[in-house]
Amino acid sequence: MPDSRYVKEPTYKKLITGELERFDDRNTGFSRGHIEGNKYTAMHNQCIENFKKSRPGQNILDHATWVAGATVDYVVRANLLGRETKPIYNTEYRLKNPDPVALTRIIKEKACWIGADMVGVAKLNPSWIYTHWGHQNVRYSHAAEVGDPIEIPPEFNMVIVMIHEMGYEAIQRSPGIEYDTDIAYSKGAWCTSSLATFIAELGYRAIPSVNELGIDIAMAVDAGLGEMGRNGLLITRDYGPRVRISKVFTNLPLIPDSPIDIGVQKVTTQTSANLNVSGSQPSSPRAMWARALYSE
Repeated sequence: MPDSRYVKEPTYKKLITGELERFDDRNTGFSRGHIEGNKYTAMHNQCIENFKKSRPGQNILDHATWVAGATVDYVVRANLLGRETKPIYNTEYRLKNPDPVALTRIIKEKACWIGADMVGVAKLNPSWIYTHWGHQNVRYSHAAEVGDPIEIPPEFNMVIVMIHEMGYEAIQRSPGIEYDTDIAYSKGAWCTSSLATFIAELGYRAIPSVNELGIDIAMAVDAGLGEMGRNGLLITRDYGPRVRISKVFTNLPLIPDSPIDIGVQKVTTQTSANLNVSGSQPSSPRAMWARALYSE
């Protein structure tokens, strides 16, 4: 893959030919699965049968490992994500006259100290915020009701995006239960809630989120953490698509990062015809863009 370079605007910009409309979280793949509940019932019944047969990667030990990995995600999401973080101790003092350059560096240092593998900053594009709460995020966050409108106040004009690596060896064991996916979700929940608390204790406002509220992939691209992939995922320079994403919306005065070009658009456009033997990948750049946005 070609060397990476910073660019003035995200590489997806050339694929946008009209006005973007905000997407409804009720129409994401996760939410549609809840609406079409019979599919979840069939999947659950199949999992029980797999437990009985003790199939490698699908037995009860694998199931227990998966749920253990998701524990922090479940607990934090139900109590802290998708809503504004309140300070625990400092309710009176606010950091005075912060230098945006120095503060951006400090925020990135704290994010990595908390546990993020990569971190970037972007101006929040309102187009990436969902219009309404969907079934999946309501079920786990308890922050709203299905169909409630989502509006991020204009004061939250910056988004801090964090990347959480998934283990290479664990992901190689697909199609078994990918428990490393859920422990990465737990890392994301831990990191975004902890960073939001740090910001709140400075006297500023913060809303932590993993899958809630908006489209992670687009925000990560804006924050210079990677590019859109033809597989519908974020492609990072260091970890490829083997990541999960978390974010914090904030009113901190920060310096946004520049988008990055790591050659993904060029490589996928040139090689897709030769590599897409099964026909399972989108056949055009615009189809790739739509899939990346709306498949979360």
